[in-house]
Amino acid sequence: FLGQFKCISFYTAGDFEEARDAVKEFANQPKYYPSTVVTNIGIHIFFREEAMNTKSFKMFQQFTDNARAPIKYIMHSTTPVKPPARGSNDEIAKYNELMKSLMSTWKKNVAYLNFWEYALALQAERPLPAKCVANKVPSCQCKRDDGVHFLRWCNYVPLITQWDFNWMLSLNA
Repeated sequence: FLGQFKCISFYTAGDFEEARDAVKEFANQPKYYPSTVVTNIGIHIFFREEAMNTKSFKMFQQFTDNARAPIKYIMHSTTPVKPPARGSNDEIAKYNELMKSLMSTWKKNVAYLNFWEYALALQAERPLPAKCVANKVPSCQCKRDDGVHFLRWCNYVPLITQWDFNWMLSLNA
């Protein structure tokens, strides 16, 4: 991306404990560590009790804030779901509000990127144009049959990744 990033890696963590374990590998290294870690944790845990999610996040926050490497963190909101996915969008909205409320105490967090409205609009069904087919059904919508992931033709991942890179550049992350 414009010659600014030498290495980009992706890792999917199901919860904050797994994210901590993934970051542990390099968070206290004096020499090799990422400049920024983008987190999007929630789709697998939003339905848990609020106290459990708060405790889990605080553990991750404490670890990252006390790590030696000057890594910056960007948090994404969790995106909405459609049936047959587990849980409800009301639960996800509540989870997103909880995460936003916890950001102010996270020292190494540099941004909370709220994609909720964008993702909600992307998953909405639209009137059928002549050549719009999703999931092998004449329908114009961007969610896969699992109700969680977006179809490639909707360009959700490239757009969000571009947004992440733009934020990283603007924050000198």
